Amino acid sequence: MLGRGIQVAGFVETSPQSSGVLGLPIVDWAALAQKAPNAQIAIGILNRGMPYDQLLQIAKQAGFTDLLMPWDTYDKFAKELGWRFWPRSHRCGLVTPGR
Repeated sequence: MLGRGIQVAGFVETSPQSSGVLGLPIVDWAALAQKAPNAQIAIGILNRGMPYDQLLQIAKQAGFTDLLMPWDTYDKFAKELGWRFWPRSHRCGLVTPGR
């Protein structure tokens, strides 16, 4: 996102292991809810240790409703991400069932 000029305010983790990365803060869900209750959240692709449904549940419990999943933003970043996450043939099934 940063490479595309999209402003990123920071990162959220359930249990932050660091206070920042790339010069941006890393906060937990409660801190984010307090500091930026209307933040738009883009869930990252590399959330290996946490199933997406659990991430969504945690975000919603913290009061966030403007949530973007990786497949919502993939087309915008497909060139940078390449085939390694979702080759076009596999993503079509996620976006438009029955095709």
